[in-house]
Formats: sequence, structure tokens, C-alpha cells
Amino acid sequence: MKPTGKKSAAAKAKTAVLLSVVALLVLSLGTVVADRTRPQPDPPSVTGMARSMARAEAKSLQSRARELAGNAAPGGMKRALISTADMLARHASQLAAPAPASPRPGPSPLPSPVDSGTEESAPAPTVPGLVAALAANAETMRLDARDVKAGLAGLLATVSAQQFVQATSLAGKAGLPAPGLPPLPAGADGVPAGADRADLVDCQGSRTAEAKPATALQATYSGLQRTVYAYEVATPQFAGPLFSRFRERLRQHTRALEQGELMLESLCAEVPVAEPAYALPDGFREDPADGLARVEEDLAAMYADLVGLSSADVRAWSISMLTRASLRAQQWENRG
Repeated sequence: MKPTGKKSAAAKAKTAVLLSVVALLVLSLGTVVADRTRPQPDPPSVTGMARSMARAEAKSLQSRARELAGNAAPGGMKRALISTADMLARHASQLAAPAPASPRPGPSPLPSPVDSGTEESAPAPTVPGLVAALAANAETMRLDARDVKAGLAGLLATVSAQQFVQATSLAGKAGLPAPGLPPLPAGADGVPAGADRADLVDCQGSRTAEAKPATALQATYSGLQRTVYAYEVATPQFAGPLFSRFRERLRQHTRALEQGELMLESLCAEVPVAEPAYALPDGFREDPADGLARVEEDLAAMYADLVGLSSADVRAWSISMLTRASLRAQQWENRG
């Protein structure tokens, strides 16, 4: 018997449905296989995330500083806010990710607070808020600089120090309390409490220090010796309250020398012997405040180099000391 037209149509419908299911199954399997074989982008690294977040925050702070500068009356505060915005624009440029060396797909960029769509509802910026945000961001970058790759560590530490110094300067102009200096890391002294220095490191009668960290720390130590010498030469030029400030800064550098010596010993590296005299900036005796500013700037540059060439306690120590040297340089530029 021949199948009726009705049955024939039903059979055709079933066949069409079956073919559709098979086609969908093949397509989905092909997609899964393709997805598995397609190269996946690497997850964001700690270094990449730190760079992206620091750059995004620099752009956000720049926007706040520019808005404040635009609303400020002519004068010192307006100039300081413009300078702050220019500094933050420079930082955002410095923190831009380097161009990729190959067309290999990379991680998706992290969202920027500036582009998140929340700016319209944000409260109007204030100088106290900007000071607090600069200091907080400086602290974040100091902590990130401990863990990122060497190339970014020195940059983050330097940018952090500059933002901290700018926060301190703005606070002074606005009559606000200055941000607190970052504490020195627990291992800065190199020797645990109650330990015997002679028993801490067994150098087995030879110098086994890694070349780059030891050499960079030795250079910084020599820079500290030069700095102490500069302060000692300038002693007769100061009197009254300025002399007390000078004496405190000399004490801080002397303490840093002790810490550097202990860290060099922990690396089994030679401790540089102090020279009878060191070259000082031209006109140092005639204008010791300007000369000390330049000496502190030189020392800050050495600390920045040390950040990128060291790790662990030495890096953490140099990050904190970089902020201190940068701040002292700015204070001496302002004659005190």
C-alpha cells in the first residue's frame, strides 16, 4: 500500500527536525573545539594591574586638580593646583603600558575610574580631599612597588614619592596637617631584636653577594656618606630653629647609614669606606640650603635605582627612604 500524503508530510517533518538537531550538535561541538584550540589571552599580571590602576588613578586625580584649579582664585594655591595637574598628567603618560612586541592578543584593559560613568554623580572635589587622595595613592603605589617587576618598581616608587611630596606641599598651602611619612619596614635594620650580628650571616670567608643588588646598595651607601659629609660641612651656616631641623636630618641620615651597613653585611658585601671629603655642588658654602636640596635629589635618584635592582627588605627600605629624601629636597628648596 502506498503511504498517504499526510503520512509522507509527517515523515518529512520528522526528518527535517532530526537534521536540524544534528546540525546544531555539530555546530556546537565545532564551536567548543574551536574555543579550546583558539589561543586565550593571558590573565592580567600583578605588574600589569598595578600599572593600570596607578595610571587610572593619576588620570582621575588630574581631573580633580584641574577642576579645582579652574575654580580657584588667582594666587599661590591656583598655581599649586595647576602644577599638581601637570604632574599627574606626566605620571599618567609615564605609566602607560608599553606597546606590545607582537600581535598576540593580550588581556582586556582594566576599567578606568575616569571612564566608569560615575563622575557626574561624584561630589565636587575639594583641596583637603585631593590632599588625602594623593597621599592614599602614594601609599598604594609604595606597597605595589614591593611586588612588581623591576622595571615598574622604580617608576612606581618615584611617582609615589612625587605625589606624596605634592600632597605635603598642598597641605602646607591650605593650612592642613601634613600627611604622615611612611614607616620604615620591620626588616630595615637587617638584624632582629636580640640577635648577634656576627652570627646572622655565614659568608664562608668569601663575598657571595648578588652583583646588581650589592653594587646598587654600595652606591647608595656611598651617597649617604656624601650626604652626611654635606650636612657636617653646612653645620656652621645654621642657627636657631633651622639648626634643630638640620640636626634632626643629620641624625636621620646617620641612622640610615647604620641600616645600610647592616643590609650590606647581610648580603656579604663590602661596606664602602668613607672618603676624607666628597665633591659638593658649586656654591654649597655660600648657599647650603640650595646645596643640600641638590644633595638630597642625588640621593633620591640613588634610592630609585636601588628599588629597581633589589628585592625584599632592601627594596622596601629604599622605597621608604626615597620618599624621605624627595621630601627633604623639596623642603630645602623652600629654605627649610
